[in-house]
Amino acid sequence: MDKTQKKAEKKLKRIRDSLDKGANALHLLDCTVAGTSYRKLDTIAPGIRTNTLLLLCREPDNRYDTKAVMVLGPTGKPLGYVPKAVNDVPSSLLDQSQVLYAKVRDKEWDGSWLRLEISIYMLANQ
Repeated sequence: MDKTQKKAEKKLKRIRDSLDKGANALHLLDCTVAGTSYRKLDTIAPGIRTNTLLLLCREPDNRYDTKAVMVLGPTGKPLGYVPKAVNDVPSSLLDQSQVLYAKVRDKEWDGSWLRLEISIYMLANQ
Protein backbone atom coordinates (compact mmCIF):
# COMPACT_ATOMS: atom_id res chain seq x y z
CA MET A 1 0.00 0.00 0.00
CA ASP A 2 1.40 3.40 -0.96
CA LYS A 3 1.50 6.60 1.13
CA THR A 4 -1.57 8.11 -0.55
CA GLN A 5 -3.68 5.05 0.22
CA LYS A 6 -2.55 4.98 3.86
CA LYS A 7 -3.37 8.68 4.20
CA ALA A 8 -6.83 8.13 2.68
CA GLU A 9 -7.53 5.20 5.02
CA LYS A 10 -6.56 7.38 8.02
CA LYS A 11 -8.87 10.18 6.87
CA LEU A 12 -11.76 7.74 6.40
CA LYS A 13 -11.14 6.33 9.88
CA ARG A 14 -11.26 9.86 11.38
CA ILE A 15 -14.55 10.52 9.53
CA ARG A 16 -16.01 7.21 10.78
CA ASP A 17 -14.89 7.98 14.33
CA SER A 18 -16.43 11.47 14.17
CA LEU A 19 -19.72 10.08 12.89
CA ASP A 20 -19.69 7.38 15.59
CA LYS A 21 -19.26 10.13 18.20
CA GLY A 22 -22.36 11.93 16.89
CA ALA A 23 -20.89 14.48 14.49
CA ASN A 24 -23.47 16.04 12.21
CA ALA A 25 -23.24 15.72 8.46
CA LEU A 26 -24.82 18.00 5.89
CA HIS A 27 -26.12 16.27 2.75
CA LEU A 28 -24.87 18.16 -0.32
CA LEU A 29 -25.90 16.15 -3.36
CA ASP A 30 -26.45 12.78 -5.01
CA CYS A 31 -24.68 11.72 -8.20
CA THR A 32 -23.21 8.87 -10.20
CA VAL A 33 -19.42 8.52 -10.01
CA ALA A 34 -17.89 9.43 -13.38
CA GLY A 35 -15.02 7.59 -15.03
CA THR A 36 -15.36 4.18 -13.39
CA SER A 37 -15.18 2.48 -16.79
CA TYR A 38 -11.57 3.69 -17.12
CA ARG A 39 -10.45 1.84 -13.99
CA LYS A 40 -9.96 -1.82 -13.16
CA LEU A 41 -12.47 -2.09 -10.32
CA ASP A 42 -13.36 -5.79 -10.44
CA THR A 43 -11.10 -6.58 -7.47
CA ILE A 44 -12.19 -3.51 -5.47
CA ALA A 45 -15.94 -3.72 -6.15
CA PRO A 46 -16.73 -6.66 -3.83
CA GLY A 47 -15.66 -4.53 -0.84
CA ILE A 48 -18.01 -1.70 -1.82
CA ARG A 49 -21.57 -2.04 -0.58
CA THR A 50 -24.49 0.22 0.23
CA ASN A 51 -23.44 2.77 2.90
CA THR A 52 -19.71 2.17 2.34
CA LEU A 53 -17.86 5.39 3.16
CA LEU A 54 -15.78 6.89 0.34
CA LEU A 55 -13.32 9.76 0.57
CA LEU A 56 -13.43 12.83 -1.65
CA CYS A 57 -10.27 14.74 -2.43
CA ARG A 58 -9.36 17.59 -4.73
CA GLU A 59 -7.25 17.13 -7.81
CA PRO A 60 -6.58 20.76 -8.81
CA ASP A 61 -3.86 19.81 -11.29
CA ASN A 62 -6.23 17.64 -13.35
CA ARG A 63 -5.64 18.64 -16.95
CA TYR A 64 -9.27 17.98 -17.96
CA ASP A 65 -11.01 19.73 -15.07
CA THR A 66 -9.45 22.25 -12.66
CA LYS A 67 -12.33 21.60 -10.23
CA ALA A 68 -11.87 17.82 -10.28
CA VAL A 69 -12.92 15.91 -7.17
CA MET A 70 -11.60 12.34 -6.97
CA VAL A 71 -13.66 9.62 -5.30
CA LEU A 72 -11.49 7.16 -3.37
CA GLY A 73 -12.60 3.73 -2.19
CA PRO A 74 -12.42 2.43 1.37
CA THR A 75 -8.79 1.38 0.85
CA GLY A 76 -7.83 4.70 -0.75
CA LYS A 77 -7.85 3.44 -4.34
CA PRO A 78 -9.28 5.84 -6.94
CA LEU A 79 -12.75 4.89 -8.20
CA GLY A 80 -13.57 7.88 -10.39
CA TYR A 81 -14.74 11.48 -10.08
CA VAL A 82 -17.63 13.61 -8.98
CA PRO A 83 -19.18 14.56 -12.35
CA LYS A 84 -17.95 17.85 -13.77
CA ALA A 85 -21.52 19.15 -14.02
CA VAL A 86 -21.94 19.05 -10.22
CA ASN A 87 -18.43 19.45 -8.79
CA ASP A 88 -18.43 23.24 -8.22
CA VAL A 89 -19.67 23.13 -4.62
CA PRO A 90 -17.67 20.08 -3.48
CA SER A 91 -14.45 21.42 -5.01
CA SER A 92 -14.96 24.84 -3.42
CA LEU A 93 -15.65 23.31 0.01
CA LEU A 94 -12.62 21.03 -0.22
CA ASP A 95 -10.50 24.06 -1.19
CA GLN A 96 -11.70 25.65 2.07
CA SER A 97 -10.45 22.59 4.01
CA GLN A 98 -13.92 21.25 4.73
CA VAL A 99 -14.19 17.49 5.27
CA LEU A 100 -16.28 15.83 2.59
CA TYR A 101 -17.11 12.18 2.16
CA ALA A 102 -19.59 10.05 0.26
CA LYS A 103 -21.76 7.05 1.01
CA VAL A 104 -22.63 4.46 -1.60
CA ARG A 105 -26.37 4.47 -2.33
CA ASP A 106 -26.32 1.83 -5.05
CA LYS A 107 -23.84 -0.27 -7.00
CA GLU A 108 -24.47 -2.20 -10.19
CA TRP A 109 -22.34 -3.68 -12.95
CA ASP A 110 -23.39 -2.81 -16.49
CA GLY A 111 -20.99 -4.85 -18.61
CA SER A 112 -17.53 -3.56 -17.70
CA TRP A 113 -18.93 -0.33 -16.24
CA LEU A 114 -19.42 -0.14 -12.48
CA ARG A 115 -22.28 2.28 -11.85
CA LEU A 116 -21.80 3.81 -8.40
CA GLU A 117 -24.57 6.03 -7.07
CA ILE A 118 -23.33 8.12 -4.14
CA SER A 119 -24.55 10.73 -1.68
CA ILE A 120 -22.03 13.45 -0.80
CA TYR A 121 -21.84 14.90 2.71
CA MET A 122 -19.89 17.56 4.56
CA LEU A 123 -18.88 16.84 8.12
CA ALA A 124 -20.44 19.71 10.08
CA ASN A 125 -18.82 19.26 13.52
CA GLN A 126 -15.07 19.10 13.08
